[in-house]
Amino acid sequence: MSSKRAPGRSLDEWMELVIQCRQSGLTDAAWCNEHGISPSCFYNAVTRLRKKACQIPEPAGKPVPLISHPINRMWSRSL
Repeated sequence: MSSKRAPGRSLDEWMELVIQCRQSGLTDAAWCNEHGISPSCFYNAVTRLRKKACQIPEPAGKPVPLISHPINRMWSRSL
């Protein structure tokens, strides 16, 4: 029995796919379904991109926060 996997996509390739998805106007799940991509693989890639500090567009229909202060989260944890 062989457990070969298909070659994975690079983070650059995932970034392009995420941008296409988020600019499509579709929900992430609908876009993934249309493109034959597993939503779990898509969201794992989004997580990896965020860990690399990439700027990820918000999904369609979600409001964009006016101010984002990641440092505030650090301070609130120490209180």
